[in-house]
Amino acid sequence: MPELIFVSCKYFTSLIQYIKQYFERHCVTCLEIDVIDPYNTSMHIIFDIRDRAYLPLNFMVYNFEQLEASNLSDEFYSKLTFAKHIFDYSENNITFLNTMGIDATFMPYSWFPSLRNVKDHLLMKDRICSFMFIGYFNERRRTILMPIHENAKNKKQKMFIGSDLWGINYTGQSTITKIALNIHCYNNNTILEVHRIITCILDKNIVLTERSSDKYYDELLDGCVTWIDESNAAQVINDTLYNDKINLDVLVQERLRLMLTKM
Repeated sequence: MPELIFVSCKYFTSLIQYIKQYFERHCVTCLEIDVIDPYNTSMHIIFDIRDRAYLPLNFMVYNFEQLEASNLSDEFYSKLTFAKHIFDYSENNITFLNTMGIDATFMPYSWFPSLRNVKDHLLMKDRICSFMFIGYFNERRRTILMPIHENAKNKKQKMFIGSDLWGINYTGQSTITKIALNIHCYNNNTILEVHRIITCILDKNIVLTERSSDKYYDELLDGCVTWIDESNAAQVINDTLYNDKINLDVLVQERLRLMLTKM
């Protein structure tokens, strides 16, 4: 029987493989599964507990939900109370959990070698897509994306806007794209979507993102991204694409180097 079982999650396939390989190098027998056996007594690590109808007897949680912003159900927090331990990527989340009497350990998200999926990056002049946004669509995001979409049509910019792209398909789109947009799903108490942003920086996209309420990640990525707000994203895209004084290939390399230094 394996000592540690990782429950598969399409949002964090690379992270799961990285952690799994770490434990295996330290002689811990590991297994990754899709379906939880509620009678298996091995320790499990769950990355998407909100989506899990059944839980194993022994498990830890690595949480990436934005707790204060997302208004999750009481059932979600009830599930957390059964965990042997909770790790969280945000100190803001931990402060919020503490108000509910739930303890958690800060485990910040960072880059790791297996996230670097592309060896030979296209130069910006060879990237056919001007910008992309990939993420779940809600009313807030649609409202912000509408003028960006209209501007792109007027400027004849090629864009990709979608909500269901994973694995090699995501990497394929990223490698032909110049600019990656990050727009928060929520209005208030947000946390940077670092698992998306870091991957884009590694793929040498120019990342445009809103600031968040989490000072840790905002300060960590300062200088690695271009900050926008919901009113100026289209203009910042234009300023980035059509500014002859900016060498975009140099810019993405400098930002990549800075991120690798800071994280």
